Amino acid sequence: MEQDRKDSAAVQPKITWFVLFGAFTASVLVYGVVAFLVWNARGVTNPPEGVDIALLRPIFFVLGGVCLVLGVVVPKLLLKAWSKLGPNEPIGGDPRPTPGHFQTTTILSLAFGESTAIFGLVLALLGGSLGDFLLPAAATLAFFFSYVLPQGVRYWSGAQGPTL
Repeated sequence: MEQDRKDSAAVQPKITWFVLFGAFTASVLVYGVVAFLVWNARGVTNPPEGVDIALLRPIFFVLGGVCLVLGVVVPKLLLKAWSKLGPNEPIGGDPRPTPGHFQTTTILSLAFGESTAIFGLVLALLGGSLGDFLLPAAATLAFFFSYVLPQGVRYWSGAQGPTL
């Protein structure tokens, strides 16, 4: 009975991590549905008066790219700082961040990545094309599945510590 509680407590952070990953991923898909419905209902119309999509597009794309970079850099800096301040869990001889620290940095990575898709959604809602959403959304999903997910799988499988 006591062992079952310990096993359950050890698995809970892992389940929480994958639920968070799934929720952030699903949010990008929901944004896509919203962008499509608005674009489809609006048809081909001009953006509202005073909105210059041609000016906003490169600004939002650059900001989205910066957010993706921050999604890698900020968590790495936090993990580095935490490794100097507090105990890490030695697993396989390598010190790793605690599950709480790892989840915190993952949420930061996911939030920065999601903001890239949000920039695309705002462009689409302001009168841009559906492509104005699709490019940042694709970059966000690529970031999630090529960077964040492998970090989580590596961490929760007990392999060498994450390279976040």
